[in-house]
Amino acid sequence: MEQDGAPRPAAEAGRYLREDIREIPRSVTLAELERTDSSRDPRIRRKFPPVSSETIQERHEDEWVGLLPTRVGDGFKFEEARVVAHAHDKEEFEHQVQALLHQFPGLSITRRFVRAGGRRGDTQERA
Repeated sequence: MEQDGAPRPAAEAGRYLREDIREIPRSVTLAELERTDSSRDPRIRRKFPPVSSETIQERHEDEWVGLLPTRVGDGFKFEEARVVAHAHDKEEFEHQVQALLHQFPGLSITRRFVRAGGRRGDTQERA
């Protein structure tokens, strides 16, 4: 994520998932997000249902996750996202992401590491 136009340093990676995983770029409006999700390929929408950020934390502790945001709340915080890839091993995770990007070119996937106890371990990356 960027703050004031500059990339955030990796040292900020210790923020809590419930607060930080939900962030989206300020330039994305709620209406744009809803249009983007509703226009996604139906195969993606069927295969990867939206789940809450709390559910992502519970199901994917100590895993890399690839996310497609679907709903935001106050302050542009994720409330829901589609988990399109997940793995404990980063190499396996990247393999899953690349396979998905091969099948759906142009898909923008947010990559995160979910630490046990609600801590996030990596800055946001986008494919």
